[in-house]
Amino acid sequence: MTLDAREGQTLNATYQTPNLLRIADLSRMTAWTEVSEADVGRIRVGMPVYFTTLGLQDEAGRPRR
Repeated sequence: MTLDAREGQTLNATYQTPNLLRIADLSRMTAWTEVSEADVGRIRVGMPVYFTTLGLQDEAGRPRR
């Protein structure tokens, strides 16, 4: 999930062992979202969904799905 150390960075392990990176199980995720009240009645189990995040873009500069 996070990379706390970078290549070439000096790490100080005098007091405690530093975290280099954190790995997470991403096989199952939960996403909390908000749905417009007008659209709630159209939501069904099994519908395809996608999400975008701020800052991640594809090669064309569009938000990455």
